Amino acid sequence: MANSADRVFHTLELAQQIVFELELKDFFRALLITKGLWESRIPNHVWEEHLMRLGYPLHTIRQTRHSLKSCYMSISQAADAISHGVRPGSNLVRLEDELGGNHRYEYHYDGDMAAPLIIQSTPPDKVSDKCNIFAIDVEDLRLIFTDVENFPRSVVINGTSLLGLDHSAGDIYTPPVVLYNLDDWSLVNKFTITRPSNDENMSWLRDYQLYNNFIVVTSVIFNRAEDLIQTSFDIWDVEGTKHGGIIVPDEQGFAGDPFHSNDGRHYLTILSQPLFENRLQTTIQTWDLERMELTYTYTISQEDMDKDHCCHTTNGIVYICDDSEKVSEYWAVDGRPISRKVAEMEFNSDHSRKFSDGSRIVWEKWLTLYTKEGDVVQRFKVKQVLGQYYFEAGILFDRFIFCISWREKSKYAALMVYSKTGEKLTRTRLDVRGRCLRWFVDIAGRLVLIWDRSPYMEIIDFRGLL
Repeated sequence: MANSADRVFHTLELAQQIVFELELKDFFRALLITKGLWESRIPNHVWEEHLMRLGYPLHTIRQTRHSLKSCYMSISQAADAISHGVRPGSNLVRLEDELGGNHRYEYHYDGDMAAPLIIQSTPPDKVSDKCNIFAIDVEDLRLIFTDVENFPRSVVINGTSLLGLDHSAGDIYTPPVVLYNLDDWSLVNKFTITRPSNDENMSWLRDYQLYNNFIVVTSVIFNRAEDLIQTSFDIWDVEGTKHGGIIVPDEQGFAGDPFHSNDGRHYLTILSQPLFENRLQTTIQTWDLERMELTYTYTISQEDMDKDHCCHTTNGIVYICDDSEKVSEYWAVDGRPISRKVAEMEFNSDHSRKFSDGSRIVWEKWLTLYTKEGDVVQRFKVKQVLGQYYFEAGILFDRFIFCISWREKSKYAALMVYSKTGEKLTRTRLDVRGRCLRWFVDIAGRLVLIWDRSPYMEIIDFRGLL
């Protein structure tokens, strides 16, 4: 009986401590306290939901062979260690020992929390178009597909979809765009575009983009003899189903930073402007990709045209500005009004990352933390100047900000981690191993660095473990 009473008392003490930590909004500490109460029979979908709240995509979660419970525990320990100022540990993994030197990385679109694929090509002394495809699973290098023939070029990866050009078809001018499913390397669709004419006065351009679950294939046809131009956008989904098409006649239609999502809806914004002097109208159209409906349209005023004002879109906002980039008008691509603070924040940002509560870090030259409303919380003493200073920044577990900065020709870089309010929590020194740096956060909560001139992956463990 005494043992049973002790267990009840101990459980109540744990529960009180969990509530105390939750009242302080320290979820990770509360989670660590419950470690002794967790049972292995908790279904995987519970851990999937927890990991997705931290920003991990579902395909990353489901592709790992490691226990989701263990991964989440590792992330919880990393978050707790950062909060307490523990100095991160670092470990180098040399891929050439397993792959040789003939491999490259293919990164996911917007994939901060998704490991890149590794493509191992045939050795140069062997004539073959086959390759092997590997996945990085924590520290395991896992072979997922062997002897893949004619791996596409110029690929874009999003989730379990891979889009690229198939140059094996023999047409170097119009190679088909192919869509593969990364679950089983099955060909989902092939988008073949026939050249409109061999007439020397006819020329054309083509582009393809992958966003969320949508594919946009753009074709632009020029007829210089008749001063005619036509732009078409074919909209597909990643299951291979065509949603519809958009034709912009007699104008040059293009989509720069075209995609935006709001309240579960996904939009494509097209800027159509005259290519020839006898056409003076510039129009902005926003389409709902799911419904294939025109949700908003706007025509640039003659007054703006006379002042040589232009328009562009970025981060879901349309801007009207002059040659000196002075903004005169702005609005959301779906027609909603936008505050000046938010418009200025987005306009001046080359790069940004957003927390789930809407606050974000933005950087063009200086790394800056903003509220959801566009107010500056803190401008960090980290800047980027081409040829002098470089940095990479990101978000960890929807909770922390990290930044890696280094000087041109420096041997060392500084890794800093801050809270969401801008408080400095921990730091460490890293070796600079190249000019360009790519990174991702693995399923165990570790920051993985890939330098362009290094045969190693560097793994940063925020728990301080080596």
